[in-house]
Amino acid sequence: MQEEIFGPILPIVPVKNADEAIKFINDREKPLAFYVFSHNNKLVRRMIDCTSSGGVTVNDVIMHFTLSSLPFGGVGSSGMGAYHGKHSFDTFSHQRPCLLKSLKRESANKLRYPPNSQSKVDWAKFFILKRFSKGKLGLLLLAVLGIVAAVLVKKHRAVLRREAPMGLLAAQGAV
Repeated sequence: MQEEIFGPILPIVPVKNADEAIKFINDREKPLAFYVFSHNNKLVRRMIDCTSSGGVTVNDVIMHFTLSSLPFGGVGSSGMGAYHGKHSFDTFSHQRPCLLKSLKRESANKLRYPPNSQSKVDWAKFFILKRFSKGKLGLLLLAVLGIVAAVLVKKHRAVLRREAPMGLLAAQGAV
């Protein structure tokens, strides 16, 4: 058996022991499904931990596919992602990020825009590369900056809520 079978065929591969089974699985592309039959829970756990596959079913076959509460899908050549129930919705949906930014504080952003000057480069380096020491003064400065940032964010959200249309806020979960 060299390639994964997509069809109504269930290959049964006889092996001498668990090590041979693990080697057989790991020497090939990752399977869409992996079935192990055993009463030994430690052996089952080892088989799961030492292999990679789209799904694992213990002491049965195909059942993981029939349960809509379990994601079904592959890894590697078997595909990426999973479907069934909510998993289908999550896999085949795109969460569209939307950033809405007020232009009221645009003067603070001028540092980012051309024309560039040595002063702008120096400020950018300060904000990007500056590392605060872990001394008491550094921690105090970080705490103060955190508080100032929190106040600005809270104020910015309040302004956004006053200016944004109701439909937009409902979509953001703010109403």
